[in-house]
Amino acid sequence: MSPFNVELIGFFEGTEGDERDLHERFADFHHRGEWFKKEGDLARWCDGIAGRGLNNSAIVHLRKYLKAKRGRLTSLANGIGVRPGTISQWDRIPADRVFAVSRLTGIPIEELRPDLVNACDDGRAA
Repeated sequence: MSPFNVELIGFFEGTEGDERDLHERFADFHHRGEWFKKEGDLARWCDGIAGRGLNNSAIVHLRKYLKAKRGRLTSLANGIGVRPGTISQWDRIPADRVFAVSRLTGIPIEELRPDLVNACDDGRAA
């Protein structure tokens, strides 16, 4: 509902609590509604997430793979025991499916779900 053209510069996953914290943290830059002025600390924070999550999106890799050859969607769905429509609705590959999707597509896990690989590298539970 923006009166201006909007461009997604990046994103990160978070909870509703994270969103509340960001609203409080950047309250000085609040414009109206959900909109903020990209200035000061908020501009620096935005520059820090620019591109984040956009090019690493696992679903982009998977969709390119599936579109490259007819029948791949159905084959993958059968291989992991879901309907093709289920895969089509994914915004990201569920963690419990990523190993099977990697095995069946040949796409490395770190491309399918870099967040899981990074979580393991950081010593956090995936």
